[in-house]
Amino acid sequence: MHSKKNIAGLISVVILTCFLGSCSLDTKTVEPYLIQVDSIIAPDTVTPKNVFDIRLLGIVGPSSCYSLEKVYVFVTDQKEIQIEVRGRYQYDGVACAQAVVYLDTKVETNVPTSGVYTIKALKQEKSYMIVYG
Repeated sequence: MHSKKNIAGLISVVILTCFLGSCSLDTKTVEPYLIQVDSIIAPDTVTPKNVFDIRLLGIVGPSSCYSLEKVYVFVTDQKEIQIEVRGRYQYDGVACAQAVVYLDTKVETNVPTSGVYTIKALKQEKSYMIVYG
């Protein structure tokens, strides 16, 4: 009776080892994500319809697997400049360099009319970092 339990236990260990051993670092992964903006640098005064720069600072990710993919800028009728910074996590089966990748980029935009504009950087879905104009 004990030999049947020992054989069943040994088979269970072998099967479990096969499943756990089949996990590999060769798995390739590509995932988009939202980059958190920590600071926004923009001019105090701009002329309508003239292009100006907005500088964005933050952290893209903890390793070289993380990269900046695209920055979206939307100027709304409510006199808001909404910014969304998107990144991409890409793992190709090779270990990524463990070094913080910083966000330091500029985007160009303009405003259609004069007035006080608010710059808003998307932090999470429907949550913004707000810089008042």
